[in-house]
Amino acid sequence: METLSDQFVALRERLAAVPVIKSGLSLMTGTMLTSALGLVFWILAARLFEPGAFGVSTTAVYTMIMLADVACLGLRTGLARYLPQAGMATVRTIVWSYALVTAAAAATAGAFLIGLGWWAPELIELRNSLIVLAFFIGSTSFWALFMMQDAVLVGLRKATWVPVENTIFGVLKILLLFPMASLSPSLGVFWAWTLPVFPIVVAVNLGVRRVSKDRMETAEGEGHQDLRSTVTLLRELMTFSLADWLASVAKLAALGIIPLMVLALEGREAAGYFQAPWLIAFTIFALSNNAAYALLAESSYEESGLRRNTIQAGLLSVALTTPVIVVGVAGASLLLLIYGQDFADNSTSVLRILLIAALPNIAHQIYIGRLRSMNRMGMVVFLETLLAVLVVGLSAVLLPRFGIDGVGYAWLIGLSVLAAYAITAETVWWWANLLDPRIVRTVGAFVGLSRQGRPARGMDARLDRFRNGTDLAGAATRWSPSARDRQIAVLGNGMTSETMVEFARTPSGAEDLLRHRQELEALHDDPRLAALHPFLPAVRCHGSSPGSEYLALDQPNGRTARELIEAGIDIEALSRVVMEGLRPLRETTGRVVTVHLEDLERWLGPAFDHLQDTGRASTAQLERLAAVLEDDLVGQPVVVGVIHGELGVDNIVLADRVDHEGRLTGSALQGYRQWDRSIDAPLMVDAAAFALSDLVTRSGREMGEVAAELIGDPTSFEGHPAMQYAATTGWHDGGYLGATSTRSVLLLAWLLLVGQPLPPGRTVASDEVWLARNAQPVLATLDRLVEARA
Repeated sequence: METLSDQFVALRERLAAVPVIKSGLSLMTGTMLTSALGLVFWILAARLFEPGAFGVSTTAVYTMIMLADVACLGLRTGLARYLPQAGMATVRTIVWSYALVTAAAAATAGAFLIGLGWWAPELIELRNSLIVLAFFIGSTSFWALFMMQDAVLVGLRKATWVPVENTIFGVLKILLLFPMASLSPSLGVFWAWTLPVFPIVVAVNLGVRRVSKDRMETAEGEGHQDLRSTVTLLRELMTFSLADWLASVAKLAALGIIPLMVLALEGREAAGYFQAPWLIAFTIFALSNNAAYALLAESSYEESGLRRNTIQAGLLSVALTTPVIVVGVAGASLLLLIYGQDFADNSTSVLRILLIAALPNIAHQIYIGRLRSMNRMGMVVFLETLLAVLVVGLSAVLLPRFGIDGVGYAWLIGLSVLAAYAITAETVWWWANLLDPRIVRTVGAFVGLSRQGRPARGMDARLDRFRNGTDLAGAATRWSPSARDRQIAVLGNGMTSETMVEFARTPSGAEDLLRHRQELEALHDDPRLAALHPFLPAVRCHGSSPGSEYLALDQPNGRTARELIEAGIDIEALSRVVMEGLRPLRETTGRVVTVHLEDLERWLGPAFDHLQDTGRASTAQLERLAAVLEDDLVGQPVVVGVIHGELGVDNIVLADRVDHEGRLTGSALQGYRQWDRSIDAPLMVDAAAFALSDLVTRSGREMGEVAAELIGDPTSFEGHPAMQYAATTGWHDGGYLGATSTRSVLLLAWLLLVGQPLPPGRTVASDEVWLARNAQPVLATLDRLVEARA
């Protein structure tokens, strides 16, 4: 029979096998050990040194830590985010980051010492001796490296080293207190705190060097390529880190202003009573920060696992933080007795409030970690700045009325507001589907209008540089809504063609542009597709310089299929024109193949990654979807060829045909836009995508709602003119004559339409709401069908 001890060991092994939990537990353990040993250090220091000397040394320690933190330039978070992707550039990335931080720390400490007489005259002793001055600069630099190496260890999946190094550091600085009390009565606390850092940094980074080289040798042995140069990687790293540094500066400003505010408004005694509970609560806050840190690093190793890692980090944070909060709230007065009876009498209530605030801090920190993993650094800066503004503003209002308890209320309210936002954003998949369609369309029209003509920062200048040397200087410009990876400007004057310029905003956006260009060039270079060439966008020019990649396409202009459908055009005639235009693709690239699992993975991969990365589909849901498509398609004969991949009504351009009285009688094909999702896939997917987008346009409903109904009754979908036309002109094989395979074609078309960074169509309430309303209904319907079939 398994004993309780055996069960505990088994549980520990299972948890250790989960990277997020392993890293998170290691960091949390390190934080708790550091806090416990730090408490012992400060209690002993207060007893061993005179109050005046204790105050000066303590101020020197916290000043050094603050300067080192500022000098890290956000690279602590940046390394955790990018080191897992460094590959063969791992050592170079670490060395360059260390060099930059060391130089910044030395310069920051030097500047601080130069102006010491102005902003910290009580620390003038740091300048009285050249040895002390040099040691302060050196210790600031090494302390910055001490902070950085934790990020490196997390990025290398060696977070288990963190509690070990923190324990050694904590013990050594306590032991050094005793000799330093005699050797340096005035600055002994500072010496005891900083001296252990030097050997620890050297020892740990010798281990880091060995681990990094082993990792590079393994990657080289497995044939991995160094896809990005060190310069490119460092540029991305610095861009991310500087944004994160701005967010941290906002938080540091709040942490620095509030104690001064308490001192100014409530006096020295109240400031002292606030400091002790704040130090305790800040330690509890750090537990959630550690879980978010682990989430960031592990999601960089496996970007498709972001949703799973987020859930695991959140559960870990709740599981470990909640019991501590409960015990802390219940025993707050007893805990404060460590500092003395006066603290127990005056600080208990603010400690309890701050501990309760640690609960919403869990949601806020995990959401911040998720945003960092998605490189949404603008949102990180905004939320952290908003928190600082809320806390400082509320403290100024509540302090005079509630005393130091008011600061606790300020943190509780501020974190609750941000936690509510985080929970709302992360549960959009649920509540978005409860909204009335009329509300969504109304809000979507307003948001869509506000998003037009709003280029991202720097895009106007990039467009001006593109215009130089072209004949488009006077062309009217229309900006499309900004996406994460790309932004599009359309230049035209209403004639039969217009120029679309796509600007890359990220390295992945640059890769998309290269793929789009190569696809179009391949289509134009294929002589078998000569009849299709007039209907394709043509590459006008392109730029491939790092950081300024763009692709300019001359594409047909006219009315979109959506506009004609809304004008009441005959759908049978329109379907025939649209599908007939793609005849060259069917005749020259179409071939009957037996579908293999590798084909299915290639068709599903990008859309699955997008749905997982955005958190709009769980791993279980996608696995069920893949299983349904595998059962329907693998082993079946299917006509496969080059498809458009996103043949929605907004990507088809036509010219009106009218009779002598001006009545609309039909349309002539002008061309097809947006071939960046063109792939080698079942030809019927194009017909299904057009049919689905037509039904959505004519019904005025959401695509997810329409697709969910059609999945429940796929035979009704076969009656659409586009599907019927394709079925009678050789776009399918025997495998497409049954309702089951029709459903699979519909699912593939739906996936290509929803699995993209920006929603198709003109106006949406927000990308997140659109994706929730168009992804979850289909996945939920599929889940019910699978359960019913089981």
